Amino acid sequence: MSDDSDSLPFFTKSGSSKSNSSSGLPSQIGIGFVGGFCSAVALKSAGRAAAVLFGGAFIFLQYLSYKGYIQVDWQKVEKSMITSLDQNADGKLDKKDAVLLWNKLKVILMFNLPGSGGFLSGFYFGFFHF
Repeated sequence: MSDDSDSLPFFTKSGSSKSNSSSGLPSQIGIGFVGGFCSAVALKSAGRAAAVLFGGAFIFLQYLSYKGYIQVDWQKVEKSMITSLDQNADGKLDKKDAVLLWNKLKVILMFNLPGSGGFLSGFYFGFFHF
């Protein structure tokens, strides 16, 4: 006789084929919401840290340039940044590029995730309201 618990998802195994945990749509949406919320808070924190690092590096480069130690070619820096961030290769950064980057991020964050509607709701709440 085979054990029915082997065919159950990992989160419903409890040593018997009957489990008290729910595994339906509400729990999937809840898991998605919590995952989205936590992802948004982490992304905001990472963004703030990146802004601090970028701002600090900019201030440091400007100081060194002001003192005459280095000379920064800001046009070359701008061209390099646009080339690396321009998603539709039109030569400029605009809303279309931001939408393409957002869509790529959504695909990565929601890959193989049940309850993706819950994820988007949680992400929105965590990013804009927390």
